[in-house]
Amino acid sequence: MGKNRTDADNPALSERMLAKMRPAHEVVPRIVEAAKRRGRPPVSGVAKEAVKLRIDKDVIEYFRAGGAGWQTRMNDALRRSAKLGSVTIKAARSGVTAARKRTNRRAKSGTASRTAAPKQKRA
Repeated sequence: MGKNRTDADNPALSERMLAKMRPAHEVVPRIVEAAKRRGRPPVSGVAKEAVKLRIDKDVIEYFRAGGAGWQTRMNDALRRSAKLGSVTIKAARSGVTAARKRTNRRAKSGTASRTAAPKQKRA
C-alpha cells in the first residue's frame, strides 16, 4: 500500500478514540499476565539467567552435534570447569549443590574431601 492509501481495517485514530483508550492490563488482565509468564517455568530453587554471549563457532558446533539439550550440556561443562559441581533437582530445591552434598558426606564419614573433576569427552 502506498503512503496516501487508507486501510479500512485500521482507520486513523481520532482524538475522541485516543481519549477512550485504557491500558491493556485494565482491559484484559489475564492476557497480560499470561504474556509475562511466557517461556519455560524455572526449576524451583535454580534461577537461570538469559545472557547474550559470543562463543567460538567450533565450540557451539560441538555441543549442538549432541542434539537436544546442548545448552544444558554446555552449562554443565561450564559448571565443571568453574569447579561448581552439578546441580541436582533435589539439591536445587534445598539450595545445595551436589558437590557440597558430597563434601558433607565425606566429612561425616572421615574420607578425603578432595575429588577429581569429571573429565569431559573431547571431539
